[in-house]
Amino acid sequence: MGITLIDIIVSFCAGVFGAAMGGILPFVIAGLLVLISISGNVMVGPEFTDVLLLNSAFGPFLGPHITFSAGVAAAQYAKLKGHMPSGKDVLTPLSKYNDISVYIVGGITGSLCWIFFKLASGLALPTDNIALTIVFACLLTRLFLSKSGLFGTLDEPLKEKMKASNLWGLMLASEKTEVWLPWQRNFLPLLLLSFALGLGSAALTLVYQNALIGWAIAAISLIALNTDRSGPVWHHIALPASYAVLATGDLFIGALFGVIGGFIGEFIARVFHNHGDTHFDAPSTSIVITTTIIMFVFPVLF
Repeated sequence: MGITLIDIIVSFCAGVFGAAMGGILPFVIAGLLVLISISGNVMVGPEFTDVLLLNSAFGPFLGPHITFSAGVAAAQYAKLKGHMPSGKDVLTPLSKYNDISVYIVGGITGSLCWIFFKLASGLALPTDNIALTIVFACLLTRLFLSKSGLFGTLDEPLKEKMKASNLWGLMLASEKTEVWLPWQRNFLPLLLLSFALGLGSAALTLVYQNALIGWAIAAISLIALNTDRSGPVWHHIALPASYAVLATGDLFIGALFGVIGGFIGEFIARVFHNHGDTHFDAPSTSIVITTTIIMFVFPVLF
């Protein structure tokens, strides 16, 4: 199905919704819808799943590639308008600022992301086009609503501490206060977390024969970020683990890809997110990379 005017209008409305709610809460709603669709598949049949997934969870109004993306752009715009101190804040519902221009930026982003998603899907790109659309929105936001550059800028204390010739040291320094997930950046805890959640997601996938069940639970668990401002972020761990176990039937290969997804996410955060002034979504970028790898290694799965 091509790009229709009604879908562009609906995705604009979705962008307004994403801006009003903040990026994370609509993502949680998408996870709930996916989990309901998987339950419906078990109890009713695949027709229920197809309708709920395609038209709701990943459709033009509630899809996270629309609502979350809009929340990313609208947050930075709200910062530029002086409403909040950080453009990386995808937790705060922006409706509190009662600014129509923030909604409009969210709406325009939503429509642009729907168009990009449909074009990418039409090209049959060998990756996850929903995650790719979120990366597209993050790039747009960084390039057009920010002056920090693609990789961001280092604080002066870090510039003095790191050797100027040590490019990777500059890019991967994680000592800035405003890092992506301070509680999920150290090697050993991240290794264990990625292994445990990756294997768990792989196990659920084998039981239900559905690659999205771990992703859905991970998306729902993001509600912890809105309540306690902490909690594991692991949908980029769950999804590659699920894909890999479906392709191989091996729980430990699934766990391995979960670990790969977890560490790629942290790497992306250190390179693109930590030193920038906009949100650059490390999980979506990680999913794009791991899904592309899995599609080439296990093409039979797709």
